Amino acid sequence: IGFDSARRLGIAYNGEVEDGGSSGSIPPEAYGTNMPIMGITFLQVPGDQPANGGYVPMGSFMGYHDFVAPTGRPITASEYNNYMRSTWKDGQHLKNDYTVRNSPTEGRSGPDADYIYDGDPAVQTEWSECASGNTVADRKFILSTRDFDLENNGVVHIAFAMVTTNADGSSGGCPFVNFDGIRNVSDTAWKVFNSLSPLSVSNIVAAKPFNIYPNPATHML
Repeated sequence: IGFDSARRLGIAYNGEVEDGGSSGSIPPEAYGTNMPIMGITFLQVPGDQPANGGYVPMGSFMGYHDFVAPTGRPITASEYNNYMRSTWKDGQHLKNDYTVRNSPTEGRSGPDADYIYDGDPAVQTEWSECASGNTVADRKFILSTRDFDLENNGVVHIAFAMVTTNADGSSGGCPFVNFDGIRNVSDTAWKVFNSLSPLSVSNIVAAKPFNIYPNPATHML
């Protein structure tokens, strides 16, 4: 996984140059050497002022392994909340522990950071899973906004786009992964979103009410 903070873009890519195993044994659902890269980019979050060119940075980008450990999958509400605040399950803040190439990292030592693997994998001096030489495995990421207030009867707007490159082999996997394609697709999503004209909607169906607990809520629902 990786993160482009300028585009508020969380990225998932293949850890190897060939998906599904060696040639001749690739299962039909695998991509082989024609691997896309996918991402989620937040186009609008509370506090944005696009007319003035002001965009609020994301609050946190975290990733975790699919096993039970301080850096593993969250289970409790507090663990999920930690991951939304650049903090591991055990309460330790994310840290940038990248030092040299091919030295595996997991964000447990070094200076504090808000975004894990926020470097370009094509640049060996920046923090990425490719540069770190991390073991290839299943990863999941959590991309969250900064805290914001939601007033009684208030409205906030949040928009995001799921983007992907073509499965044409141009993006590749480690150690040759290239983020240029997914960045271009993300930029296109931003341009389309910012050029949308207001729409008129008729025959609006009344939304179904729902209850929250506790009510009023403070820090947790």
